[in-house]
Amino acid sequence: GYYRKDLDRAWKLDDQLCGNLCRCTGYRPIRDAALVALQDRKKKGSDRFDHSLAKSPVRTHSLEYELGGEKFFRPRSLKELFTILKKHPEASLIAGATEM
Repeated sequence: GYYRKDLDRAWKLDDQLCGNLCRCTGYRPIRDAALVALQDRKKKGSDRFDHSLAKSPVRTHSLEYELGGEKFFRPRSLKELFTILKKHPEASLIAGATEM
């Protein structure tokens, strides 16, 4: 979210924080700190990473490994994902693994 230029209001940040923090921490202090950081970033301008976001994304390759009887797949396309799901209907889809 730090590099998104549209996150300039508290309510916009709330959606970004949803599900990514321990509820006991409290959202308001973290959201307020994020707003300060984003305002500070606007004053400083772009950095190297910001410029790299304008370039074409890095092309990842498919990945598959097994450890302790558990299998992990990282497909590159929806077609590849559906092929994997057809072979492994018991599979769980995980995106980011922040809400496990």
